[in-house]
Amino acid sequence: MLLSCFGLDEKNNKMATILLTNLTCIDCDSEVNKIIQSIEEIEYYELWINNGKTTILLNIEYNYKKTTINQINTMIASHGYRVELLNNN
Repeated sequence: MLLSCFGLDEKNNKMATILLTNLTCIDCDSEVNKIIQSIEEIEYYELWINNGKTTILLNIEYNYKKTTINQINTMIASHGYRVELLNNN
């Protein structure tokens, strides 16, 4: 079960939960933060990294009228991460 601390504020927004693996950098959480902050259509996000720093769980709220979840996943994957969509509402 996945829990999130936020709900949808905008009628044009959707939520998604994404699992990122293939973390090989020392400070991947900072790098992922920069990537997410550079994607203008993401309104809000939460990021969790496991203790071994091998997996990141990312909850995002994004404007689906301006972008698709596939476009967001492609932007993240272009930095070398494996991206798996767990949930998209």
